[in-house]
Amino acid sequence: MSDQVFSEGLTRFARHRIDQNPCLPPKKLTRSTACIAQKHKCAEKLRLRSDLICSLSSSLRITAHAVHFTICVVASQTNPVAKLQ
Repeated sequence: MSDQVFSEGLTRFARHRIDQNPCLPPKKLTRSTACIAQKHKCAEKLRLRSDLICSLSSSLRITAHAVHFTICVVASQTNPVAKLQ
């Protein structure tokens, strides 16, 4: 699976989740959350925008870090923990 295909799939998934949860208030991101999203190596590798990651984490009611970890596990499929360091 190429980075572009994975990124597009994640984008569609995030939009679907947000569409299915119209009552979720748009959350303003804290500076630290946006910073983590921008600096995370896996996110950079997949060229994911920080606002997409944070939208996904908000709609799923999980932390941005959990989204990053999930992305890394799916994207690397081999030794994902090492990819996070």
